[in-house]
Amino acid sequence: MRKILEANTIQNPELKKYITCWENDEYRQVAPGELLVPKFLEWARPNRHMTIIDWGCGTGRAAKRFYAAPYDFDVTAVDFAYNCLDPEVKEFVKDNDRFRFVEEDLAVQSNLRSEYGFCTDVMEHIPEEQIDAVLTNILYASKHVFFQISTVEDIFSKHIDVDGDLHVSVFDYQWWLKKFTEHSVIIHRSEQLHGAVIFYLTGWSERALNWNGGHLNTDEEKIKENIAENAKLGLQPIVPHVGDGEVEVMLLCGGPTLNDFEDEIREKRANDVKCVTVNGSYNWCLERSIKPSMQCMVDARKFNKRFVEQIPGLTDKTKYAISSQCDPSIFDDLPKDRTYMWQTTTSAAAIPYIKEHYGEMYKDWFPSPGGSTVGLRALMLLRMLGFDKIYIYGMDSCVFEDRDHHAYEQKENDHLNERKTVPIVVGKGTAYEKRFQCQPWQAYQSREFELMVPSLEQSGVHLQVKGDGLIAYMIEAAAKHVEDTEVDDQNGFGVARVVIEGETVDADFDHARYYPKE
Repeated sequence: MRKILEANTIQNPELKKYITCWENDEYRQVAPGELLVPKFLEWARPNRHMTIIDWGCGTGRAAKRFYAAPYDFDVTAVDFAYNCLDPEVKEFVKDNDRFRFVEEDLAVQSNLRSEYGFCTDVMEHIPEEQIDAVLTNILYASKHVFFQISTVEDIFSKHIDVDGDLHVSVFDYQWWLKKFTEHSVIIHRSEQLHGAVIFYLTGWSERALNWNGGHLNTDEEKIKENIAENAKLGLQPIVPHVGDGEVEVMLLCGGPTLNDFEDEIREKRANDVKCVTVNGSYNWCLERSIKPSMQCMVDARKFNKRFVEQIPGLTDKTKYAISSQCDPSIFDDLPKDRTYMWQTTTSAAAIPYIKEHYGEMYKDWFPSPGGSTVGLRALMLLRMLGFDKIYIYGMDSCVFEDRDHHAYEQKENDHLNERKTVPIVVGKGTAYEKRFQCQPWQAYQSREFELMVPSLEQSGVHLQVKGDGLIAYMIEAAAKHVEDTEVDDQNGFGVARVVIEGETVDADFDHARYYPKE
């Protein structure tokens, strides 16, 4: 093994450089990562028993601090230099079930996986031509990653006999922001320090699903036309907020089980719980004299203007989050002081176009990625606005034999009743296996929900899905499985996996973004 390592060292001059560094005790004196563990815990607010990888662990002191934290982390320390760990850390990882050291090059795809990643004082050491490969590997392996990156030249290489500088990629905040944007991440938080930048982000929200088809209900050129025209309105953008404790909100979607909870919704609204509606659930509330707090729209089709009609008294304080891709007529009668431009078109092709018309991303406007339906997008929006506890009504994501497709009349969707449905299995192979029939867009939504829940729960959001639909059962089945086995379910995030059986069919996605076509 040692001969193999020595051969790799000769072939990799960067590895040789750092093996030399770690032989020098002076180089070990400074380990920024161990000082940043409290900031990571503050920003990430992790649950107990999570997995974390320290990418480019160096001395291992930060990884050891995670192990010692009162969270019962399962910790993996990764570095390509075999001699990087401090002697006491090296002894500590021996025969330790929750703390291990793995010798890997970050530029090479890893088989490791974790809920969290921690990467401090590393990226400035990566040659620029390898940065994309390293980011791709880390963002794929770890769902939420904390990066701290130095923005100044190193001084240590001048005091030790190494070949070249140690900080080989010294760039400012804007450069790293652009680089992360190229990797389609969602940035939870970022900060500029003297001599360094910090980003806490995820690259998982837009991960493509295995799907046979899918297309927009509105031509892409028309969407671009809408985006440009709506920019002229000068509306205030949706911006992130930090929640203060548990802030409750109801999200009302259009599934048929919404009607089962009218009394509960009315009671919560009377107790001043915020009420956020999407599309037709807005009019559902108005017909029942329930005052919406905010209405959300993403669909680009013109006929959806009926979803934002005004009723004095009921809507005098309602706010409106309207996607920039919506038809311009949607904005005609809305109160400009309570209407917010919502940037939901976040494909790599669309972002430069939005920048052209709305300004600098993360400064003049903030992207709001998410799922393929307005309900899923609204979930991510509520997290962005700082809500911590979300009650979800009418997000059924399945077909009921004895109910209409929506809680209210929506003739545009009547044709869906004639379409072939897709069989979905929840908790396959467990005692809680259950089958549902879904329209293709509903099947897709359930898969996206499965992927989104980790992002929501790991950022401190608590969900309660009401009703007896597919989405609610995904959470119910996972909870029962955990209760029975007294161990975490295999997904690890309080939601049972869904399996699409049989041959899927093309779907018309009514609520619009740029969808993957696999």
